[in-house]
Amino acid sequence: MREKIGKIFQLFVTGLIILTLFLIFKIIISDFEYIVDFKKLILIGACSGVFNILSSLCYIRSLKNKSDKFMLVRQNITILFIQYLLILIIAIFLKKGMGLFYDTDDFVLYIKNNYNLKPFAIIKYYILGFNNKVLSFSNMFYNIFGNLIIFMPFGFFIYILFDNMKEFKNYFITMSIIIIFIEIMQVLTMTGFMDIDDYILNITGAIITYLFLNNKTIKNILKKFYIIK
Repeated sequence: MREKIGKIFQLFVTGLIILTLFLIFKIIISDFEYIVDFKKLILIGACSGVFNILSSLCYIRSLKNKSDKFMLVRQNITILFIQYLLILIIAIFLKKGMGLFYDTDDFVLYIKNNYNLKPFAIIKYYILGFNNKVLSFSNMFYNIFGNLIIFMPFGFFIYILFDNMKEFKNYFITMSIIIIFIEIMQVLTMTGFMDIDDYILNITGAIITYLFLNNKTIKNILKKFYIIK
């Protein structure tokens, strides 16, 4: 009976992954100029994650061995990580109105005009813009708090999936390299703006995630749900 339920569960998860990829692909090709609806991406990712978690909880009750339960949870977290990475890449490199075929005549000029290495300059710009009613709250929220939380899931996944990431030094260096790499790639692919403030906000969000997960109470909860050993 358990094997039968396991096969049904595997088929369900496989179908869920295929459906998620199909919906994301549909969003991408809906506009030839790489215009992506970020809200739809978040909705798809959230729905997919909820279904994945609920199905795991239903199946895990049929398992008696703790190691089997841990492996099941680990597999599903890996699936969620892959889905998150896919959505993250699309959200960053295929932003609305931008793309690899963005009409820029001079690549060097684009690089010169699309970077900021002055800490807190852009953060200050958005806060002052909102206070002076030049920028909307949604604009400020998206650019400041959006950058603060966007890498929180990334921090969660690598902390859970890789044992060496539970050491803060390894975690911090890994997250820093990934964030800086993405910032550089945005300019090299002419799909975005390389900003030191993005790094500051991204890494701050990642550190908050680490501190939260490293809390003794939270660790006990994660162990209870077979997320960590």
